[in-house]
Amino acid sequence: MVSDAREQIELTPPSSLEAEEAVLGAMILDEQARRIGLGKLVPENFYRRAHRIVLLTMQKLMDDGKKITPVLIYENLPVEKDPAKRSSASEITSLCDAAIPAAIEDHIAVLKAKTALRQTILICEDAKRLAYTPGQDGWFLITGVYERLSSLLRGMDDTDFLNATGLVEDYWGDLAMRVDEGQHFSGVSTGFSELDAKIGGFGEGHFAVVGGCTGMGKTAFLLDIVHRQCIQHNVPCAIFSLEMSQRELTGRLLAKVADIPAWKLQQAQLSEDELQRAMHAAGKLKGAPLFICDTSGLDLGQLRAKAAKVVAREEVRFVIVDYLQQVASRIKGRSRQEEVSSVAQGLKALARELNIPVIAGAQVNREYLSHRDKRPKLDEIRESSSIAHEADSVLFLHRPRRFDKNKGPESEVIVRKARHGQTGTVHVIFDEATVSFREE
Repeated sequence: MVSDAREQIELTPPSSLEAEEAVLGAMILDEQARRIGLGKLVPENFYRRAHRIVLLTMQKLMDDGKKITPVLIYENLPVEKDPAKRSSASEITSLCDAAIPAAIEDHIAVLKAKTALRQTILICEDAKRLAYTPGQDGWFLITGVYERLSSLLRGMDDTDFLNATGLVEDYWGDLAMRVDEGQHFSGVSTGFSELDAKIGGFGEGHFAVVGGCTGMGKTAFLLDIVHRQCIQHNVPCAIFSLEMSQRELTGRLLAKVADIPAWKLQQAQLSEDELQRAMHAAGKLKGAPLFICDTSGLDLGQLRAKAAKVVAREEVRFVIVDYLQQVASRIKGRSRQEEVSSVAQGLKALARELNIPVIAGAQVNREYLSHRDKRPKLDEIRESSSIAHEADSVLFLHRPRRFDKNKGPESEVIVRKARHGQTGTVHVIFDEATVSFREE
C-alpha cells in the first residue's frame, strides 16, 4: 500500500489548489488584485478545470464592462454538457473565503512554479515517447526539447514594464562608463573606424546582416571582424561556418594575421621570412578565444542550442553565421521565403536572448547586377525580404573590380540600414592576396 501511495503521489501533476482558490477569491473581492491577476495569469496556470473556467468568465465579464461578483460569475459560467462539471454558486462563493488580496503576488508565483513543473513533465513525456519512435533522430529530438524548455524558461520571466527611473539610471550608468573609457559605442567594434562611426558598431542584442553576391567577399569581411576583435583584442567569438570547413577558415585567418598571401599558405610555398611570420601568427591564433563549428546541415534549433551553450561556457561576446540562407529551417511544407524568414527571426531572437551581436552573411539576388551602378538594395537579399526587416543593420559589399578587372582594389561597404546610426557608404581597400578588407 505504501508503494502504491508513493506511485500515486509521483503521478499526480504538481498543483496547489489552495493557491488557486486564494488567487481567484482575491480577484473576485479586490479590484487591484484583479488587475494583477488578469495581467499575469492565463488559464493554464490553474490545474483544476473549474478554476480555469472561473478565470475565463472573469475575463469575459471585464471585457463586457460588467462588475465582478460571485453571482455574476456563476450566472455567466458556460453551459456544460455534463451539469456535474459546472461549479455551483456555493463553490464560487467559497472562493472568497480563501481570499488574501495582499498576498496575491506570492500566490501567483506559486501557480507559475507549479505550471512550469507540469509543462516540464509534458515536455519530458513527449521526449520519452518520441525517443521510442523507430528512426527518430537523436540530435533533432534533443534540440527540440531544448527549444521547448528555453521557451518555457522565457515564459517564466515576469519582467514586464520598467519605470523611467530604472531605465534612465541604467542608460546613464552605461553612458558615463563609456565616456570615461573613451568608448563610442556598446557592443563589438566592426574593426573599421569609419564604419563604427556610422553605425555605432554591433550593439548588444543586435542582429546584423552582411550581404553580397558569390565572390564579393562576405566571408572575408566577417573574418576581418574576427581578426580585429577576437584575435587582436581577445573578444571571445563563435563562428558557425556552413560553407567552409574549420580547416579552411583557419587557413584564411592565418593568412590575415601573418599578412601572407592565402595561396602561399595553401600551397606551402613560403619564404623563410613568411614561415617565421606564419609561426608567429599561429601562436596568436592558438591563444585567441575563438570557437568554430562547421557542422553541415545545421538547423536553426541546433544553432541556437549550440550558441547558448558556447556563450554560457566560454563567455562569447559575438556570434558569426556564414551564411544565413544555409541555416536549415524546421518549417517544412511552406515556401522557401517563409523558411528563410523564420531563420532570420530566429537569429534576431537569439541575439536578444543572449544579449550579444549576431552577425550573419547573406546572399543577394543576382537581379541587382542589372542596376546601372551594380549596388544591391534592401529588398534584394536572396529568398526573403524579411531578412532586412528583422536586421538592426544591413551592410552590402561592393567591389568594382569584381565586374571590371581594370578597376583597382578600392571597394565599398554600403550601409543600407542602421537602426542606431546612419546609412551611407564607407570606402575600404580589398587585398586579394590575403583576402582581406582594409581601411583606406
